[in-house]
Order: sequence, then structure tokens, then C-alpha cells
Amino acid sequence: MGAAEVLHRGLRIDEKPFPKAEFKEMREAMLAQVPEEQRDRFRGAIRNDPTLRDRLHALAERPDQEAIALLMPDFGHWARRTTRARNDLALEGRTYGG
Repeated sequence: MGAAEVLHRGLRIDEKPFPKAEFKEMREAMLAQVPEEQRDRFRGAIRNDPTLRDRLHALAERPDQEAIALLMPDFGHWARRTTRARNDLALEGRTYGG
């Protein structure tokens, strides 16, 4: 999971989810709803970066699609499961099967 994130960053294929100006406007609108004493904390949490799932999809789309289809017939499922495993590990200290 972490290796996939590092690989994605290393390939420099990051695409921001929102255009810079649009994101800035949205973030300011969201921050206006937060009490002033909490704004710095929220400002740091609101980012215009791809999610782990976005990164995994971008990585799966890079190689030959026929090769990926043989290795991972459903990379959407793989991305969801990988993201869930990372989140479970980070939040609960373990991953769950299923």
C-alpha cells in the first residue's frame, strides 16, 4: 500500500482532483463554516491531492491493459480492498479479511 503510494509519487503522475483556483474557492467556503479557533487544523486537513484509490487506479492504467486484465481482472475491486486494508491497518492496527 505504502509502496504503491510512493511509486505513484515517484512516477510524477499526480493529477490534482480539482483545478487550483476552484479548489482554493471551495476550501475557503468550507473553512468559513468552521469556528475560527479550529480553522488552522481543518486547513491542514483539506488537501487537493489524489486519494490512495485514485493513485492505485492511475498505476493500474499505466501498463498494457491486456497484461493488467490478466493480473487483476477487476482493478476497481483491488483498489477498494487495498484502500480498506490500509485504512483498517492505520486506524485499527490490523486488517480484516473478506
